[in-house]
Amino acid sequence: MAIVWEWIRQIWIPTSTVRLAEAERRVLSIVRVPFEQIQVSIGDNLTINTIHTYNPNAKRANQKSPLVLLHGFGAGVGFWLLNLDALAEQHEHVYAIDLLGCGRSSRPRFRAKTGREAEQLFIDALERWRIQLNLEKMILLGKYLSISTF
Repeated sequence: MAIVWEWIRQIWIPTSTVRLAEAERRVLSIVRVPFEQIQVSIGDNLTINTIHTYNPNAKRANQKSPLVLLHGFGAGVGFWLLNLDALAEQHEHVYAIDLLGCGRSSRPRFRAKTGREAEQLFIDALERWRIQLNLEKMILLGKYLSISTF
């Protein structure tokens, strides 16, 4: 387990925000539905990169809870590119977010020493994000990323 956490600490590094923004702009150019991209402040000088689609004509427009897309560790909102258009047809509000340390979200110093501490870091950030957007309820759709070595 210690090897896994050491690997996580090694990839949790800052990079150029300008390069990230340009790369994301190019990747998101394939999305057909209108969307907005915002940096949602969750306190402590942290932001969560958020893609939001709004479709009042969605097939499930009467559904009150927005759909929130959560990528696996080490990925980002780009993980949802091939699904975003279809999901936006079904749901009035769709949000795809970058977890802390991923994509264009803030990259705080990773201090978790256990799996439980790491989970709590992400849960707390997601809850703070939900509160900032005034979402009473949400449907959370996660995508698991498995990394294997041979």
